[in-house]
Amino acid sequence: MGQKIIPFNLKNRYVMAPMTRCLSESCGTPTKRLADYYISRSQNDLGLIIVESCAVNGTDSLGYKKGSQLNSLKHAEAWAPIIKKIHENGTKVWVQLFHPGRLTVPEICNCTPIAPTALKPLDQPSFWRPRFKNEIVHFQSRTPFIKPKEMTLQEIDRVMNDFKNSCRLAEIAGFDGIELHGAHGYLIHQFCNRISNSRNDDYGFNDKFTFSSKLVELCRNNISNNMVLSYRISKHFIDHYYLSISEMNLESLISKLDALGIDVFHSSELKVGEINDRSGLTLGQTIRKHTNKPIIGCGGLHSIEHANSVMQKHSCYDMMAFGRRLIIENRIPIKSINPPTFCHEEFF
Repeated sequence: MGQKIIPFNLKNRYVMAPMTRCLSESCGTPTKRLADYYISRSQNDLGLIIVESCAVNGTDSLGYKKGSQLNSLKHAEAWAPIIKKIHENGTKVWVQLFHPGRLTVPEICNCTPIAPTALKPLDQPSFWRPRFKNEIVHFQSRTPFIKPKEMTLQEIDRVMNDFKNSCRLAEIAGFDGIELHGAHGYLIHQFCNRISNSRNDDYGFNDKFTFSSKLVELCRNNISNNMVLSYRISKHFIDHYYLSISEMNLESLISKLDALGIDVFHSSELKVGEINDRSGLTLGQTIRKHTNKPIIGCGGLHSIEHANSVMQKHSCYDMMAFGRRLIIENRIPIKSINPPTFCHEEFF
């Protein structure tokens, strides 16, 4: 591990994972509090910050009250001075672009949610989806998730163009890279498995992965070559605990994305480095079988010592991303200590 080159000219292998903070203005621009949050973390141990999920439009892509957005020049201009200060601290910064698909509610997006198929989210509760009065509800609105509208071909084209527009705005703002949120059961992930995609057209679940393939090509062709394009991937949904390799056709997906120009894969695991399926491999190891691109490992890390031990044990990982620890602290502990406990009330 010590001999491997650190990718993307980062100063170290430690990454701040994208974590939605719900601290933006109602219009989607970052508040001073959110700006200070990112800038303070760039002053310490991090080689890279991946900014939390930003909505690619101001309607069906809204997943949270006071969530971040990147779909207008106003948003790009608001991020520009924040990015400049992060760069002054020697840290690079990417932005994660997302669409929630069926994992939003009308009270947030002001419309009927859209999805590959008109299937209501599953019933696995989580912080984001608590059980309230015997129904799974959105953690902010306390209203139930509803059956989404199946996307028309025109809506699919429109959403892909929304991602393209956000990619261009990310480059205008000065971000060093873009991450497509293809994990956790959000829209891109919904297209990529048989649990949430039962379409019978070309966008149905098959080994062509038409939606992800077209999206990656569109994004790659509309940003500069020096902009990094990342793809976050997971086996788990926030509304369904775990997907199998066959339910995702994961190996075909990785090979397809690798060929289309993804620069780095962000492996979001329940506990990074742990084997949790019949393959006998971690998610990162499964990804490594089908690509030579750098891999970010993420899930349950709580110190630099812990991250280094995972990279020493599993050579598939090139970088390690920290999540919850960096919500409550502005730097990563050196030594392993108990995983953090923190209150979610800040989200409200």
